[in-house]
Amino acid sequence: MNSGPPENALLLYAVALLLGLNFLFYAEDLLLELFAFSRRQRPENLSAQNLAELRLLPARRFAVLVPFFRPGGDLINLLYTEHAIFLGVESGNLAAWNEARALERAHPHIAVIVQDASQPGWGRAQAWVELASRVLASEAASGFRYEAFLLLEGADGLSPEALNLLNRELAHADLVQLPLLPRHGGWAAFGAGAFADDAADLHRELSLRAAFRAMLPTRGTGTALSRPLLEALLHSHGKSFAHSYALGVNAYRLGFRTRALLAAAHGRLIGVAQEAPESVAWAIRRRTRFAFEASVEGFQDFGFGVGARERYFFWRDRRWVPFSAVGLALSIFFLIHAFFAGEEALPALPLWIGYLSLVNISLALLRLSLRVYNCRLAYGWKRALLLPVRTPVLNFVQSVSQWRALAQGFRGRAISRE
Repeated sequence: MNSGPPENALLLYAVALLLGLNFLFYAEDLLLELFAFSRRQRPENLSAQNLAELRLLPARRFAVLVPFFRPGGDLINLLYTEHAIFLGVESGNLAAWNEARALERAHPHIAVIVQDASQPGWGRAQAWVELASRVLASEAASGFRYEAFLLLEGADGLSPEALNLLNRELAHADLVQLPLLPRHGGWAAFGAGAFADDAADLHRELSLRAAFRAMLPTRGTGTALSRPLLEALLHSHGKSFAHSYALGVNAYRLGFRTRALLAAAHGRLIGVAQEAPESVAWAIRRRTRFAFEASVEGFQDFGFGVGARERYFFWRDRRWVPFSAVGLALSIFFLIHAFFAGEEALPALPLWIGYLSLVNISLALLRLSLRVYNCRLAYGWKRALLLPVRTPVLNFVQSVSQWRALAQGFRGRAISRE
């Protein structure tokens, strides 16, 4: 490189734009990470005495709503007694029906509800609403009044201490998001591992948003709602209330308190053991669903936000849209330049381009080390040290899912419930 003027100004502008965007995003992430460290945002470690104190608190009665039930989760070892689990089973799914009925006969806290999912576009959000509505309608006959509701997906499991902890947290908030802990196999399970890495990094993001008193981008599953919030959401938003992204934003806009929960007991995080994708293609489908809800549906429902705080976090959730568009445009530009330049040597670039590249590489490595740290908090060092190997897979999953979400948005198609 030399410090002289470039031979091709367009090439300079393209490289500078790409490096500048990378620097902006890396710097923003690192500033938020530094804020997290300054506030000691780490899991609350609960001792045996802490857990005993949780069991002595006045108990809310929980309704755990599990639409599209599938075998694989663990919901029978909960230490909290004041709860009922409602397993929604699709009509015609004989295997799930037999498993759910066996659980219902063996455990008095479990009830099975048949769901008709044949309606077009009927997905998780509608299934949660249907279960919640049927539970509320049954209260007059059963004599039970549920004070809190926990949303789970078909094959999710739950830490034994989770409901005890949620019972405490709902005294201070109306929406509490549990950490997601996707189950994944050996080191070679790249799809499941990348999905788990992404979920582990999200824990700190949610804690940061809670510290800023901003809306939480919930995942739907693992979200606990107080009864007043559930009733307000049903009244204000009807069948759309439980879309993962909209759930946290609607609660925030209605003036309810939201909180991200990050606590550990016996050396492990308390949260939702989620079924993880078994392949990269499955991970892309899962990530596409959330990208669609955050970008396409999020923009349709909420626009650019109201007030500086909303606008900033909406920008943060959707910033990959302009970045992806710029990246695609620059890729096309470089391909056209290479095609027409033929054997012509690339023009020299100024020295500051090299310095900015080195800064971005340093920031990327620092960001990677923080991702390893976040993963270690969730899964331990053995899993966390494999994160650099899985990072290219995670980047591929995120890039493809973002483009698929945009493409489906342009075609006006909804995302399946998978």
